[in-house]
Parts: sequence; C-alpha cells; structure tokens
Amino acid sequence: MNNVLKFGHPLDLNDLLNLTEELNDTVLFLDEFQTLGADSLRSMSSMNFIMSQLLMQIRKRNIVIIANTQNYYRSISARVQYQVNWVIDCMYRADHDTIYFTATHTGSNEIPEGFKKRGRLYRASRFWDYYQSFQIQDPYTQFSVTSASIRESQEQKIKDNFNQVIDKLIENGHKELYFSDIYEVIKQNNLNISEKKAGTWLKDRVGKPKRTKKGMFYDIDPDVDDDDI
Repeated sequence: MNNVLKFGHPLDLNDLLNLTEELNDTVLFLDEFQTLGADSLRSMSSMNFIMSQLLMQIRKRNIVIIANTQNYYRSISARVQYQVNWVIDCMYRADHDTIYFTATHTGSNEIPEGFKKRGRLYRASRFWDYYQSFQIQDPYTQFSVTSASIRESQEQKIKDNFNQVIDKLIENGHKELYFSDIYEVIKQNNLNISEKKAGTWLKDRVGKPKRTKKGMFYDIDPDVDDDDI
C-alpha cells in the first residue's frame, strides 16, 4: 500500500476511502502501521477514520490485512487493536540469517486468547529484495490525507443523497416547491445538513429561487416546460 513492496499493486487513496469492490478478496500490506494508528498527532483523526472504516468492513469483504510496526502495544489505538486477530513478534538473528517469531492470538470463538505459535524463517535474507527496507518515506506525504479531504469525501456522499431526494420529488410529480417544504422532506430522510447548505446545493442544481411573501420558491425541474405539464 505504501509502495514499499516490489510486487503487487499500489493502492489508490480513493479506493481506500471509498472501500470500492476492487478491495474484495484481497491482501493488503500496511508498512509502518504505527503511523496509521494513533502515534502521530499530525493526522490522527483522519488516519483513524480510514482504519476504522476499513477494519469494520474486512470480514464482510474477505480482506486480509498484514501490517508491520515497531511499537504495536504502545502506539496502535485500542480501537484498532480490538480488530486484530494475530500479533506476531519477530526477532532477526543476522549470524543465523533467521527470523524467530511468536504469534499470539487475541481470542475468538474458535481460538482462546493468548494461544501462541512459535516458529523460524530460515535464510530470511532471500526475501530482502522483495521489500524496499531502506526506503525512507513520510506516510503522510504518500497518502496526502488531511481532515479536509475526509470531510470532502463525507460531504459528497451526503450531497449525492440530497440529489436523490430531489430526484424522487421530481419522480413523484413535484415541479415547484417552497424551500420550507423541500427542507422538511430532507429532514424526513435523515440528511443532517443546514438550511444554508441545502439552499446552496439547490441553487447550484436548479438556479436562483423566486422570492415570494411566503418564502423562497424553487423550480426543481427546470428542464420541464409549463406546456409539458
């Protein structure tokens, strides 16, 4: 995912944020996982948003996540740790060219908490060429994820739902409506947007409203002529 592997496909940020179907039945590798958990204050909220959304969906999507970190217990948030199945502690002995590891299960209906497996990976250096271990990168530069981009993604989803409500009103035969009536339908559909935001989106979609003594009056289906009704 962070472009540190010399095989596989780099993950596009939009795919991660939107959890597209292309992620189904995949294996994701996350390098330096502590930078995506709760270690850095620079972008903790946005990183936690991504991880929370992803981890809640992995079982439904048959996604396997393999992540490495230097400080799992101290730096990864409790919410993320709760979703982890196996914690694998590794130690590399250069003189033996061997990785010694202990895998500890966090507990499930099938496997008790604390169940351990120990093993060794001989001739470990044969795998070094697959991993750019000396590549130094700032993960926040790679992802370019900010709180603003998260809010923009969330707002677009709300706007899409807003437009679906307007489309439904048009399908039901409504051509012109007062803003108060439109906004009431928006609230009935559990869209949490302000009157100002709704007015802005309506103006962007159908143009300026007519001002009357009763309030703003919108032609929500301007493509339809009066003679066609």
